[in-house]
Amino acid sequence: MYFKLSFILLSLVFCTFEYEDCGSKPDSLLSVRVSDCEEDQICTLQKGKNASIEITFTNAESNTVSAKVYGVLAGVVETEFPFPYPNACLNSGLTCPIAADETYTYQTTLFVYPTYPNIPVHVKWELVDDNGSDIICVLIPAKIK
Repeated sequence: MYFKLSFILLSLVFCTFEYEDCGSKPDSLLSVRVSDCEEDQICTLQKGKNASIEITFTNAESNTVSAKVYGVLAGVVETEFPFPYPNACLNSGLTCPIAADETYTYQTTLFVYPTYPNIPVHVKWELVDDNGSDIICVLIPAKIK
């Protein structure tokens, strides 16, 4: 009973939605979930709050994994978000090194600063291997509110 209730509550917090793969390794991106996103809708990022993200993927071997986060405006202007957790091997559910052909789930939060403008933006999230190549690259449609 407790397990069912926990699953239902997590399903209410994390929802699947329409996202775009922007250069992940072939067949590596399995799922992306973001808090406060509704299926097939734009994610609303609330100023002054954390947005939680969960990315499930498979991978080739890598000793390290780095996280990079960008805001993409009008599909052309890309600016890096201040992200305090660039080492994806710490406090994110990943333990490095990561092995080939295993399934991993990366979980973290992104603080939405109150100074961000109220605009539509695509959040570009990259997980990068020890060679500097994208393991995962995903574009998440969002609006800052």
